[in-house]
Amino acid sequence: HHPDLQRQDESAGNYAPRMPKRDDSTANMPDAVVAGPRMPVRKQSNRVVDVVGQEKSFASTLTPSHGTLDESDSDIATLLHGLEDTNEGAHRVDLLEKLRAALVDVSAKQVFCAYRGVNILNRTIWVDIGDAEVQQGCSDLLLALVAKADRNEPDFLVGDEGEKMIDALLIVMQSSLENSDILERGCRVLGCLARASSTNDAVSDGSRTGAVLTILNAMQAHQNSVRVLEWGVRTLYDFCSNSRSAEANKRNMWSLPVSNNEPGWRLLMTAMEVVPEDAVGLLWVLSADEDGLERLAPADGIIAQLFDLLQRYQKDRLSSHLVEATLGCISNFASVEANVQGVDPSEICIISLGLIPTHLKSSTSLCSEACAVVASLAQNASKSAIVDQGGIDNLRLAIADDHDDEALHEEAVQALLALLKD
Repeated sequence: HHPDLQRQDESAGNYAPRMPKRDDSTANMPDAVVAGPRMPVRKQSNRVVDVVGQEKSFASTLTPSHGTLDESDSDIATLLHGLEDTNEGAHRVDLLEKLRAALVDVSAKQVFCAYRGVNILNRTIWVDIGDAEVQQGCSDLLLALVAKADRNEPDFLVGDEGEKMIDALLIVMQSSLENSDILERGCRVLGCLARASSTNDAVSDGSRTGAVLTILNAMQAHQNSVRVLEWGVRTLYDFCSNSRSAEANKRNMWSLPVSNNEPGWRLLMTAMEVVPEDAVGLLWVLSADEDGLERLAPADGIIAQLFDLLQRYQKDRLSSHLVEATLGCISNFASVEANVQGVDPSEICIISLGLIPTHLKSSTSLCSEACAVVASLAQNASKSAIVDQGGIDNLRLAIADDHDDEALHEEAVQALLALLKD
């Protein structure tokens, strides 16, 4: 995640934490790629289904006024009718799977909603709230409904009906903490909705009804599950970066405790060992303003753990985003004096500046973060040791190299001044 950098206010002497923002290529990724299944292509019919304000009964919509149902639409209507009428759990599971397979594009989703699919799905959740197989089928169908193959697709979980569905989903997740499959699907659904809420006020992502705490509890219950941690962290990133309620969600991340009364954000220190790029990216967002840094305190051991990651991945060119986010986090946390205790600032500065020759041509933003680390830590470091290890030479590369990145030039100059300061 490439950051747009916030500068230090030199005249006021205030440190402005560095804020990562998704670049355009990441922001424009389709939901199906980021947090949902890829949708197979389904031939569009010429018929248009109006799903806004659809309040007709199921029976009256079986023969719509616009004409005869085509075969695929008739299948969806029949499956929904069966789901509404059956009392057998195994039959419900089969119908839910068939409905999930039918939601292959926008047209199919419009038909699903036109025939009260959201309402019927919500009722199914409540009828079989204790049946794990039914609940997994419901979450799979819900994910197929909200995932987008294209960001311009309409949203289908909206208004009061959508809020009721998310309330039900959160209750299912909280009552199924032992079921990693349900929790993973639930996180993915919530991630899709968080992104959708940024552009559609009619979409509820559960921010006001406990979604953040629900996700944290899921991660707490499955600290050894790669899938739960991965999708939990990715979803929390969306909640803190893309959701309409992003600022409130960040405050919740800073302060909400999980079941062992530890601050929920500390689960990221566990997740760093399992899904490092996702966890560090979220930590960068959370540490990107002064209020956040204060609320994340005490952050004992955080710089040491980040530096360990930096050492492990510094030579891996495929991990440049992870290395950049790690540098950004170190720079932010190092602005709080207490966080620097127990680490060797000189070694961190030497390693950081050593990244410049390797990454200068491919990622000037990474090099900017490396320079920012030095500017943050130089006052506590052995400047002579940094110079002896080629630190000044590496900064000269960043300053003199033929590139158009003004931010890198500025950061390199600030790092150089910090090293030259008595």
